[in-house]
Amino acid sequence: QEYNVDVIPDVETNTQGTPLLNSIFDLAEKRTNAEVMVFVNGDIVLFDDVPVLAQRLAAQFAEFLVIGRRTNVNATLSQKASSASSAAAWHAIRAAAKAGGEEHTRWALDYFIFTKSLWGPPVEIPPFAIGRPAFDNWLVRRAVVLGKPVVDASHLIVAMHQAHDYAHVQARTREASELSPDEAAWAKAVGGDKKQDVWEGMVSDEIRRNQELAGPGVKLGTTDHSTWVALPCGHADSESDVGEAVERSRHHIVVR
Repeated sequence: QEYNVDVIPDVETNTQGTPLLNSIFDLAEKRTNAEVMVFVNGDIVLFDDVPVLAQRLAAQFAEFLVIGRRTNVNATLSQKASSASSAAAWHAIRAAAKAGGEEHTRWALDYFIFTKSLWGPPVEIPPFAIGRPAFDNWLVRRAVVLGKPVVDASHLIVAMHQAHDYAHVQARTREASELSPDEAAWAKAVGGDKKQDVWEGMVSDEIRRNQELAGPGVKLGTTDHSTWVALPCGHADSESDVGEAVERSRHHIVVR
């Protein structure tokens, strides 16, 4: 009540008690009149650049999906975020994250800004366990297949990932011999990316189930497969950035 947050208690879970993505999306869409929605992992801090971009895109597209790389920060900055109470403090934290944080791999996505009913109704999303791999890439790939505008906002939105461990996942280290042919191909594909993701070395029943639900086409659902790139005003004057937008996605959006 203090933060005017509506908590939905009846989310479906798997046998391990992990909430399911399809249930979250379905319940959320039924409970809101908003035309633009946001799904963000609980270890991510977003800033006021999100509504700015959402308003810009809503004026241009009837439907869209926004994704982007996250920025990993250390525990010190995470602690500052937990006690920030003024606009100036949040601005300083965002600037520090952007300047000193590390951009994560393009394979792992932590936030999704999308128009209501992009996935339905009814919501046609597999029962992925949230906070486990593969569901993020499936969402991107599905939007691409449906022909929806997919916007990479990595240059614009700072998605600050707070430092934490992964004990809650209850996974173990995966041996190379455990990889299926499809997983081996995936490991080979990401091998050239120096920014590796922690999930690549973990295995559990939930992780395997998510990968099975996602299917082989999920490998094509990263920021590399966006159809638009969002660039902040001034940044778009950089020839290399516009070149990247045109070469990779053919369209770019300048946000002032």
